[in-house]
Amino acid sequence: MKLSSLSLESLLWTLRSLRLDEMIPTERAIMSRMKEAFEFKPSPIQWDNLLDACKGFYQEKHHHTKSAPAEKQGIDFSIFMHQQGDSEPLFTTDQIPEFIIRDINDPVTGQDTHAIFPKGEEWESVDHLIKGGDVIHIKQTKEWQNFVEFLERYFSSAGPKIDESTAIPGGRYGCAQFLKLCAPTLQSSSLGKLSYMVQLAIDEDLLRYQRTLLVWTPVTTKKNYEEDNANKLRAVQLAVVEVLKENRGGISLAQLPLYLKRKLSFHLDLQELGFSKLKDLLLTIPNVEIVLKGTNHPFAIWKPSKKKTISDTEEVSKSMDEILHDCKQGLPGSRVEMMLYAKFGHPIN
Repeated sequence: MKLSSLSLESLLWTLRSLRLDEMIPTERAIMSRMKEAFEFKPSPIQWDNLLDACKGFYQEKHHHTKSAPAEKQGIDFSIFMHQQGDSEPLFTTDQIPEFIIRDINDPVTGQDTHAIFPKGEEWESVDHLIKGGDVIHIKQTKEWQNFVEFLERYFSSAGPKIDESTAIPGGRYGCAQFLKLCAPTLQSSSLGKLSYMVQLAIDEDLLRYQRTLLVWTPVTTKKNYEEDNANKLRAVQLAVVEVLKENRGGISLAQLPLYLKRKLSFHLDLQELGFSKLKDLLLTIPNVEIVLKGTNHPFAIWKPSKKKTISDTEEVSKSMDEILHDCKQGLPGSRVEMMLYAKFGHPIN
C-alpha cells in the first residue's frame, strides 16, 4: 500500500503495526515504519501538524482517508502480512481517533522524543530494552537457541574466516528483518524481540560490525582476532616509545601517526585497537605524557621514570624467557628492553 498524504488513520495503522512487532512507537520508529510500509515520508511541517492533531488541535481541519482495520474486526496490520481484507471506513467526523503522547528518552539515540499510543491500546515493547543487557532472560529460552543455531549455520558456509559475501546489511534492524523472513524457527518472533536479540549478540561479540555490515564471530575467529589486536597494540606502544626516545623534544599528535607509519608493518587503525583517539592510546603507555605547546598544540613527550630499576634478576629472567619463547631466532637487545619496559612500566638495567 502506498500513501500520498498523512492522516490520523494512517498513524493508527502504523502504530498497530509497531504493536504487533513489540516495538516502542517513538517518532523515529513511526516515521521509519511509514516509509517502509507505505512509501511515505512526512515532511517536518506535516509531522508537527500530526502531533498537534494527536494532542487535540486542528481536529476540525483534519480530513480522513480510509481507516485502519478495527481491532474488533479481528484484523491487524503488519508489514509481514501479505493479505489484508477490505474494510469500510471506521471513523466518521464525530468519531476521531484519540492518542496518548508520552515524553520519553529514545533508547537508540539517547535523545528526548515522544512515544505515541492509540488511546486505550498502550503496550509493553521489547526493543526499548536493547541497551540494558539480557534483562528479560532471553538467553535461557528456546528462542535464543534457535537464534544462535540459525546464524551459526548461515555463516558456516563462509568457513572459519569472516566473509563479507554472507554479511547482513541494514544494521540491527536489517538483521532482525533478515531473521524474520529467512529463519523458519524465528518467523513467529516479533521484530522487536529479534532486534533485542541482535543487539544482545552484538554486545556479547557474537555478531560484529564490519563497516555497516554485521558478521558472525565464532569463538576461534574471535580468539585469533583478539590475540592479533593485542599483538598490534603492543607493537604500536613499543613504536611510540622508540619514536619519542628518538625525538626527545616531543612530537605533535598530528604528526605522530606519520612517524609510526615508518615503524609499523601494518596500518594503524585506532578503532580496531579499541581507541577513539590517539590520545587515549598514548595514555596507556607509561612515561609518555601529553603537553600543550601554544594554545592548542598537544605534543607527546617521553619522560624517563625516576623509579629504581628492578634488581630481582629471577623475575626479569622469567619475563625474558616468556618473551623469547616464540622467537627462536632471537630479538635485538633494544627490542627486548622495550618489551620488558612495557611489562614492568619502567626501564630494566
